[in-house]
Amino acid sequence: MTELGLILVNHLLEPPGRVTGITRFLFALLNELIRRPLLRYALVTTWKAHELPIALQHENLSVITLPYRRSNPLNIAAQMTQIRRLMRELGAALEFNSNPLGCFRPGWPRVITVHDLYFDVMGGHYRLRHRLWWKLLFPLALASSDKNPGALVAALKILETRGRSVKVYHVGRDDAFLLAKALQSVALASPVETVSGLSDEALAAAYRGANCMIAPSTYEGFCLPVIESQALGIPVVCSDIPVFREVAGEGAMFFDPHDPEAIADCLGSIMRDADLRERLAAAGRRNAMRFSWNRAAAEAEALFVHIIEGSTKG
Repeated sequence: MTELGLILVNHLLEPPGRVTGITRFLFALLNELIRRPLLRYALVTTWKAHELPIALQHENLSVITLPYRRSNPLNIAAQMTQIRRLMRELGAALEFNSNPLGCFRPGWPRVITVHDLYFDVMGGHYRLRHRLWWKLLFPLALASSDKNPGALVAALKILETRGRSVKVYHVGRDDAFLLAKALQSVALASPVETVSGLSDEALAAAYRGANCMIAPSTYEGFCLPVIESQALGIPVVCSDIPVFREVAGEGAMFFDPHDPEAIADCLGSIMRDADLRERLAAAGRRNAMRFSWNRAAAEAEALFVHIIEGSTKG
């Protein structure tokens, strides 16, 4: 099959050396895309080439490292020059942006990734200047999800009053200090511990060492940890919201995210009932088989090819 050209992969909004949700998504997808011979890829990133996962150090992926600009408006302003120049110099057929923000009116074929739409549904959680910037930079207005740590902490306190102390590890960052504030307001005998910056191997070990994975979010775009947990046979306990019903399927135990008593009931049940854990683990493994990075890469590649062929015919 004839090679169709080069895809410029825009990863400039994500910080170097830190595996954000967007970075985790992109690296996993790229790991499959670069092993398909139809297209070549150039990753434009703030990461240095030697910092990338070994799996991405591949002959079908070139790496261009540029400085990281923490301010989104300044970052995007710089991209207006950087991406335009690189598209021309590399002769790229298409830009694939792993983030929903990028150049205004680019003038070249582009695919962007819309991870979530929370600025529209939970705009009150964000300052006006932030909402205005997002509205200006991307009309759909995107933001991060509400992980709902307050309800989880309250549920853990309820469990302690029932005589059961549950050790919880929060994997990720708490940049807005929502978890920290929730913990300050409730004295837990076994406080939640936060760990971040885990490698894939360390993350998998953390999953395997857990009795369950809990996701009390009130909003989500997809939530990779649900599928990652299920694939490893870890029972999932999560909010009863539409996206989790769709993603987790029959392989999860659901609760009302606004009801700490309900969260406590679910956690208590799964901690004391080994048979329940085994049933959820088995159902979760079956559900996780619906998803694969290989399939995602095939669908992404088909989209790239469709757009490239359409642009050349035009």
